[in-house]
Amino acid sequence: MFMMKKVLAIILGLFIILAAVGCGAPKAKYSLKQYNQLSDGMTHGQAMRILGDQGVSTGESVMPGVPGVMEKIKTETFTWKNEDGSNMIVMFQNDKLIMKSQFGLK
Repeated sequence: MFMMKKVLAIILGLFIILAAVGCGAPKAKYSLKQYNQLSDGMTHGQAMRILGDQGVSTGESVMPGVPGVMEKIKTETFTWKNEDGSNMIVMFQNDKLIMKSQFGLK
């Protein structure tokens, strides 16, 4: 009986250790390394290939063009966010990256 309790205590201890190891901080999906690979003039499609998905559209505006004077200008903003709150925001104008910012990426 004593041996059975000892075996159960060891198994329970191993279970607790394995559970604690598996409960670490979530791995960030988006990194500072990926962010630094984004550059001005890059298309949204190129950014998607680096980041692995299209991000979340957080804004869009369109300024109509004037024939023979100015083309239409479409501005879109996308956000990529990790579970820990770290994130990047990228703005495209006519599908060309014009601005990026990040907070807390590692």
